[in-house]
Amino acid sequence: MHLRRFIIVTIPLFFAGTGIALAAFSDTSSSIYAEAIAGLSQRGIIEGYSDGTFRPQTSINRAEFLKILMESRFPGKNPSDLRCFTDQDIQTPQWYARTTCAAKELGIVQGYPDGTFRPERTVQLDEALKMAFLTFGITPDITVGQWYEPYLRAARARNILVSLLTSPAHKLTRGEMAKITYMLVLDTEDSSNTPNAPVCGNGVTEQPEQCDDGNVLDSDGCSSICILVSEPIRRAILQIDQQTTGTLTTVAKGQKGVTLLKFNAVSGRQDSTLTSLVFEPSAGSLLYGQNYALMMDRDGDGIFDSTVQATGKVQAGRLIFDAMLGGGVHLSEGLTVPFLVKADLVSSYGPVSIGLRFMTSLPDYVEAQGKDDGLVLEGIETNNTCTGNCFIRVNTAGSTDINVADRGNLFITEDSQSVRSHILVGSTVSDALLRLRLRSEGEPVDLKTIRIDGVVSSVDALLLYKLLPGQALNTGTMTPFAQASNGQCTDQPATRLCAVLPYGTLVITPDQETVIAVVARMKSDQQGGVSGQSMTLTIAGNTDTVGRAFEAFGVGSTQSLTQNDGNSIAGGEIFVGVSSPVPNSAITGKTHDTAFASIASIINDGPATESFIPSGFTSFASFTFSAQPHMNLQSGYNDVVFQTLFFHVTAQNVQLDPLSFKLSTKNNPEAQMSCSASASTGSFDVSCTGIQNSSVQSRLGQGENITYRLSANVTNTQVSQGTSLLHVSLPVLGTRSQTNSVQWSDQNSVFTWVDIPETSVSGTVYRN
Repeated sequence: MHLRRFIIVTIPLFFAGTGIALAAFSDTSSSIYAEAIAGLSQRGIIEGYSDGTFRPQTSINRAEFLKILMESRFPGKNPSDLRCFTDQDIQTPQWYARTTCAAKELGIVQGYPDGTFRPERTVQLDEALKMAFLTFGITPDITVGQWYEPYLRAARARNILVSLLTSPAHKLTRGEMAKITYMLVLDTEDSSNTPNAPVCGNGVTEQPEQCDDGNVLDSDGCSSICILVSEPIRRAILQIDQQTTGTLTTVAKGQKGVTLLKFNAVSGRQDSTLTSLVFEPSAGSLLYGQNYALMMDRDGDGIFDSTVQATGKVQAGRLIFDAMLGGGVHLSEGLTVPFLVKADLVSSYGPVSIGLRFMTSLPDYVEAQGKDDGLVLEGIETNNTCTGNCFIRVNTAGSTDINVADRGNLFITEDSQSVRSHILVGSTVSDALLRLRLRSEGEPVDLKTIRIDGVVSSVDALLLYKLLPGQALNTGTMTPFAQASNGQCTDQPATRLCAVLPYGTLVITPDQETVIAVVARMKSDQQGGVSGQSMTLTIAGNTDTVGRAFEAFGVGSTQSLTQNDGNSIAGGEIFVGVSSPVPNSAITGKTHDTAFASIASIINDGPATESFIPSGFTSFASFTFSAQPHMNLQSGYNDVVFQTLFFHVTAQNVQLDPLSFKLSTKNNPEAQMSCSASASTGSFDVSCTGIQNSSVQSRLGQGENITYRLSANVTNTQVSQGTSLLHVSLPVLGTRSQTNSVQWSDQNSVFTWVDIPETSVSGTVYRN
């Protein structure tokens, strides 16, 4: 049995006597219009695309929307004249002519004052509501105001697209079309459960008729066999929108795969095939490039396919792509596909400029044809200007002309993710001591040499790790790309370490900044490491042969970059400590100390809070200290030796005996030493000095931990009416520039700060 079929642009919907299930559409289950789409589908009013999708977000034009309305309400309605609008072809009536003219005769549409209908224009919400209500015989009360306000009120009363009614000019989508139509279909069905009996031979297809040609003489107006009514396929439309390239405006000569132009292409009405493109230079000459290639991102994921769709040929100042892969690039209806034109820059030209644009002076600078009907798409509308019939629309954008330089530039600055000071323990690998950010401009830059100053004798080597901006360093799982040593330096001071990198070890690309994390591998005491050395790593800003910190060359230009000449022009140079072409500025890192032992962590040993304040002599603060593991064995493992602990006490509405403060360890609470308190209540400090000379354990072995407790006699837990609070903290930690709450030694040197990330550690908070 033949089904009556209408093929229309953008929404190839098929009107048939049988519906399809919601599952037939693969892309509507999550749509807010899923119910409406399914309802119309089950009533045989709409079907989806051949790939099983409905594409509810695709726009819909005036002719398409009117066609759906008429087929849902007046299927088969024929007008008396197909010349009802001036923009309808009289010789070959368009597919929508019957629909628009029938709707005009019924008073559903009137057209524009100039006599046109403008079928290709995307339908707006206000005009869609008017057409829909009039189609279903609903005439709202007309009052003073804008012409569309009665239709918006009627839509609001029927709960139709209420969220959109504040925007009458909203461009309608297929999903929104389904919502409007379905709500009115339900309205009609609810008003009468018994449909009118079909009138055989009236030229209107009514349920359960499958066709009605208006012929009553041969009694075939209500035939049970549906006659195929063929209509011409709408000719395809191709739209091309040029995009900004985002390409760097300065590129070094010899670069491969430089993007010169980007555009998006979308086919309407039916699938189409792109067969030819012609470009011209917007700057310079096409001879400055070679290996021109047309690339596409078929799935729209932002990654362009590796397959070249066409190779360009240069003829008479034109760049022509007419030998497309497979005879032409297939564009599916309604799916936007990004394209770009790339080229390799010739290494013998520079400095020059090169740019690309569509050759709009040619009448056929874009060629394509419909996939279904095979018709060539004639006429190009360029930037809203069209002569005659235009089936290709091109919107151009300003070209991004590229300056081709002799070579690129390299900028090295301190990374925004700064590092803190560290205690560098012999025989261990440190955390990052310095983070450098490298940015290339114009071309990929291959780093050849790195020189770092200010290194002390306790450092065996500097390990260099490649990171992304913001990436954390993990020396346990990451592998350094190089290590710097004094032996790689030529006639350099002992305080400088150098890394000479093989070709391709570290290439800085213009589209991705790179971070170098500098880590120290420390000598043990047996290898000559020394305790108590201070080290500040420096990247020199010198540009002389001996003092320069970096050497590099351009990958595309294959030329070595010169040192910063200070003339405020980026002319293929290396810039240190600055992010623009100004004179260099040395990069100076934080200051670090060497030791043979170190405190690794300090934590509260008790609960965070307690709901009561203990009274009498009691321990109310407890902190656990851990020591960093190491292999310094010259005189046995070096221990952390505690000398002084400073506590800050908050005794709000609580009284303590200032002479009763004692320090002990969790493992041996009987061994105690006296501590000095500056007050008995309020906010005050307690110092426990000379721990190493007391009976309290003061030594902490590598990899071990110890818990210190602070005790005192709490004489009054509530001095007056109100809340009482008792709390102890180690208030100053992790800051090299201040005397910390913990003073200690590694059995060689005394340290007044601890290397932990916390700036303070809070003990248990007691409240009444």
